[in-house]
Amino acid sequence: MTNNTKRYNAREDFADRMQEIILDALEHERIPWESPVKREYMLPINGVTNKRYQSTNELTLTMIAQIKGYEDPRWVTFKQAKEQGWFIKKGEKSSPIIYTSVVDRRTNQIVTQEYVNTLSKSNLKH
Repeated sequence: MTNNTKRYNAREDFADRMQEIILDALEHERIPWESPVKREYMLPINGVTNKRYQSTNELTLTMIAQIKGYEDPRWVTFKQAKEQGWFIKKGEKSSPIIYTSVVDRRTNQIVTQEYVNTLSKSNLKH
């Protein structure tokens, strides 16, 4: 007897959600890189830490904000909103974010950037 259940794959889930976001942007003709308005002031930031989102997360959140017509560049996690005593609007959905970390293949443990900086290039493998 075979097991036909598919194991959850975060990368596939993220790719599927990104595809939905891009198709939605095309459908609504709201594509950030074609915007006639300068949107530097709209680069997404975390509303609690004030850190700017980077790379794929910046693109993803910018596209979502443009599609939904958001005028505020601040984003928070559900947990952060709860800790601040804020409420999430009814019907709002989460947005996909990628969190990357470096893992030691021998121990399967996440390592800090400081530790990575101590390693020689020969010790680093992709």
